[in-house]
Amino acid sequence: MFADLEPRAPDAILGLMERFRADDRPGKVSLASGVYVDESGTTPVLDTVREAEVRILSVQTTKVYKPIEGDPAYTGPVRDLVFGADHPAVAGSRVETLHTPGGTGALRVAGDLVASIEPGAAVWLSTPTWPNHPQVFEAAGLPIRSYPYLGEDGELDIETMLSVLRSVPAGDVVVLHGCCHNPTGIDPSVGQWGRIADTLAEAGALPLLDFAYQGFADGLSEDARGLLALLA
Repeated sequence: MFADLEPRAPDAILGLMERFRADDRPGKVSLASGVYVDESGTTPVLDTVREAEVRILSVQTTKVYKPIEGDPAYTGPVRDLVFGADHPAVAGSRVETLHTPGGTGALRVAGDLVASIEPGAAVWLSTPTWPNHPQVFEAAGLPIRSYPYLGEDGELDIETMLSVLRSVPAGDVVVLHGCCHNPTGIDPSVGQWGRIADTLAEAGALPLLDFAYQGFADGLSEDARGLLALLA
C-alpha cells in the first residue's frame, strides 16, 4: 500500500531552519520560526519553566489520561493568566478553557469547531501572516480570505485594515495576533485595538486571537490588551 507514496516537499518553515543551520556564514540572520533566542542564537529554557517542571515532578502521582478538556490544575491558572482572575468574563463564567496539543493544535481545534457550527464561514488572515495559518484552516475545510495589515511605510495601516474588516460578512472569522505579530512584530496600540474590536462587533464577525507570545512584547498583562479590548 506504500509503493506509490511520494515524499512531500520540505516544510517551508522547518526546511528554512535546516538551511539556516547548514549555512556557515557568521552574519546570517534567521527569519524562519517565531521563537525566542538569546544573543548567542540559542533558545534557552526559561527559569520559570524550569521551576514549573520541578514543581510538577515533585507532586505528580500518576500518568493516567487527563480529562478530555484538559487538566483543570493547568487550564484554570492559564485562564487566570490570560484573562486576569478578577476579570468580569471569568467571574461571570463566560470563559471556557481547553487544553490542546500546542498552539497549532489549538488553531486546528478552533477551525474544526467553526467548520462544524458555521460551515459556510470564511477565515480572514492578515497580509502578511504566519505561513502555517492558511494551511491549518484550509485543512479544517474553511475558505481563506485576507485583509491588509501593513502600509507602504512598513507600519500598521489601521485605516485600510478597518475599511476591509467592515466588509467582513457576519459569521466569518477574523484571525488576529494577540501580540508580537508574526512575521512583522508590529502590534496595534490600545486605541487601535478598541477600534478593531468595535469594527468586528458591528460587522458580526468572530474574532479569533492567536495569542502565542504573551509576555514577550511588553509584559504579561500589557500583552493582553488586545484580548481585553475584544472582551469589552
